[in-house]
Amino acid sequence: MPIKLEANQSRNFASENEFLAAFRKYLSDKGLIFPERIVNAFHTSLKVQDISALVILAGISGTGKSELPQAYAEFVGAPLVMLPVQPRWDSPQDLQGFYNYIEKKYKPTDLMKYLYSGVQSYEVQYHEL
Repeated sequence: MPIKLEANQSRNFASENEFLAAFRKYLSDKGLIFPERIVNAFHTSLKVQDISALVILAGISGTGKSELPQAYAEFVGAPLVMLPVQPRWDSPQDLQGFYNYIEKKYKPTDLMKYLYSGVQSYEVQYHEL
């Protein structure tokens, strides 16, 4: 389900290292402890995406796969879509949805609904220019 999180305050940083130090402090203040390597890798995976930041996190339950991206989104004031992946997923339909032939209607997933809402928002902004 799409979640929009807003930042608590405006933040400006002189460097990326300053940003990462502030984010690690933010995590610590929330009681979240991650190895520096994990925080840096997560940040890097987001910043190298030209179009859309998509990160897939894997690991055992309780390791912070949900908390890290949620805290990052809160910190920077970015939208966040969290999709729990199911072990039985084995086709693109699990992420994209499927066409229901009985109802003659496409059944989108939460991810596709969110992506579509972004396209509509972009079109509105584009036409307003």
